[in-house]
Amino acid sequence: MSLTQQLLVRALIAWFWNTPYQEAPIAWGTQLHDRFMLPHFTSRDFGDVLADLKGAGYVFDAEWFAPQFEFRYPALGGRITRGSISRSGRRPSLGMFWARRARRADCALCRFFGGAGAG
Repeated sequence: MSLTQQLLVRALIAWFWNTPYQEAPIAWGTQLHDRFMLPHFTSRDFGDVLADLKGAGYVFDAEWFAPQFEFRYPALGGRITRGSISRSGRRPSLGMFWARRARRADCALCRFFGGAGAG
């Protein structure tokens, strides 16, 4: 898993080195996670990134990143099929949720022990 991530980062750096990104970044704040860190949107956006990289001459197979996707969004159960409708579920990523909790706890500990930010 780590090797494919390293190759992706290396390709992105090489691509941006050759053709710098000229657009202004968008300040999404926490909305980025709240609105787009669902399995469907993440998979679609990552596919767009891989297509852009392919257009720049860096070819990646999306199947190489299937283990990362499965790790980030584990399946909740099997596929349920009823007639022509099929349904399966994945758990959304909770990484930012736990990071926010940790920061809140760290801040509370700082106040308790009289550290930085204690006011």
